Amino acid sequence: MITRTAALRAAGVAATVGSIFWLAGCGPGPTAHTSPKPSKVVAGCTASRAQSQVTVDATSAFRFVPATVCLLVGGTVTWTNTTTNFDHTSTDEPSLAASGSDATVPSGGHGWNLKLPSGRSAHLTFNKAGVYHYFCIPHETLGMLGVVVVVGGS
Repeated sequence: MITRTAALRAAGVAATVGSIFWLAGCGPGPTAHTSPKPSKVVAGCTASRAQSQVTVDATSAFRFVPATVCLLVGGTVTWTNTTTNFDHTSTDEPSLAASGSDATVPSGGHGWNLKLPSGRSAHLTFNKAGVYHYFCIPHETLGMLGVVVVVGGS
């Protein structure tokens, strides 16, 4: 049986090797580990396309699926940990982030830190429009990042 620490170390080695190949021009690079840029995300998120409720899965592949959601002001995101062996978080607290760009809160908005034990869910209602970049505390450096774009109603 592989321990959680061994699995995380192996994933970190794989990410490092992928980055080395990318730098050497021998591979596709670490594009899966980057979060969408706010300008691209906001351009496609309009009130007519936004949802009032969205579910995001926190997966065993250390990803939020979907990685980007478009939400109406007053809408709710529910994060569900779909794994049986990893605890995740949904966190948008800049002071807890390894990289400042992984946790952004719009002016007047509020950060959060929701714990997502295996098989459990948590939800949050967004009452302030803007772009929120969030991450999973134990898996941030593995690329477990997400974006919630909140737009006003029509």
